[in-house]
Amino acid sequence: MNRPEKIENLHQLSVKDLMEDQKTKLIILDGSSGSAYLVDTPEYGKTIIQTANSKHTKLNYDYGFLP
Repeated sequence: MNRPEKIENLHQLSVKDLMEDQKTKLIILDGSSGSAYLVDTPEYGKTIIQTANSKHTKLNYDYGFLP
């Protein structure tokens, strides 16, 4: 999958600005650094966010496909 994309100008955006048709995305709000990140999710599967010292450190994807 992809690396988290830092969301710039967070205060000027709405949730609708971040949406894409037929896509599910995950928004990570990082209160320790005051920033936000946007991540794609698998079409079928799960996304796990790992943290350490109140910072996100790793994204794990467990995904599959429909037959």
